[in-house]
Formats: sequence, C-alpha cells, structure tokens
Amino acid sequence: MKINDKLTKDIRDRISNITGKILWTNPNPMSEFASQTITLNSNDYDYLEFIFKSDYDDSTKAIISGRTIKGYGVRTSYTSITSFKFWSRQINYNSETNYDIGDCMVITSNSGSVSNTNLIPLYVIGYKTGLF
Repeated sequence: MKINDKLTKDIRDRISNITGKILWTNPNPMSEFASQTITLNSNDYDYLEFIFKSDYDDSTKAIISGRTIKGYGVRTSYTSITSFKFWSRQINYNSETNYDIGDCMVITSNSGSVSNTNLIPLYVIGYKTGLF
C-alpha cells in the first residue's frame, strides 16, 4: 500500500465513523430570533453545523446550514429567486461554548433591513472528527 493510499484510508475511516451531537436547541423555533449570544452545552467538538429554517412560520419549508471549525464564525445565507431577496446572518465566535448570532439582514434590489423572522436557528450540532 502506498503512503497516499494509507492516508486516504485513514481519513476515510475517521470520516465514516463521525456522528454529531446536538449542542444547542432553539427553545422557540416558531418565534422571531433577534441578535443574541447562545451557549453550547459542550466544547467537545472540532466542527460545528448551524441549522436554520428559512422563516419562523415554516411557510417555505427550506432548511439552510452553515458549517465552521472550532474557533471560527460563519455566515449563512438564503436567496429567493421568486421574491428577489437575499437573507444573511453572521455567527461570531466568542469562546468554545459561546457564539453571537447576529440579526438577520434582508436585502432587496434597492434596500436592506433587519428581518428576524427569517433564518431562524434551530440547532447547533457538534462533530468530533479528529481532522482539525
């Protein structure tokens, strides 16, 4: 077996055994979500996935996610072609268990504003991969 083959197999074996653990759950997923700090219930992860639904009343039935590695934030976004709007939320790293989730900003062809009834966070899932 070549060195590259062994490395590829080692990485493939690690990735195939990865399972996630929910580290935070939104207690009010049917409500608007203003800018706030959330606290994860563990720092035993090296990769995070933030799961959002597109709107608070679930009318569009769309799920969006943003992924990052420990120590970094992430920006997530959603675009509607039918209404020509773009929504975005910034998630900033504070510490291994604290993240600031910013207001949802909606941008149309001629303006931008806060729209906290969109990009509602549902869960934060932590993964222990051993890769980072």
